[in-house]
Amino acid sequence: MAVPDQGNLSRRRSRGCEAPVRFSGALKVLLIPIAIVAFIVFLIVLGAIGLGVAFVILAVLGKLWRLISGAGRGVGRAGRAVSRRGRRQQT
Repeated sequence: MAVPDQGNLSRRRSRGCEAPVRFSGALKVLLIPIAIVAFIVFLIVLGAIGLGVAFVILAVLGKLWRLISGAGRGVGRAGRAVSRRGRRQQT
């Protein structure tokens, strides 16, 4: 097994290859507002997804309710004698 060259190792250290990443002052100042905006955008996207899922669930439940209650087929209260044009519309 080869032993690493000490000169090569010292040159790497002097170039900063093993030094931790240091943020500049401007980036430190902007890091917190960027994180806050990213979190707010994340919450908005999450809320939009939740709202979409809620509407899909309500649509499915509405269709199931129509199927079970028989609404729209002339059965029950929803099937009373109303013209196809609707109530209070003049012909």
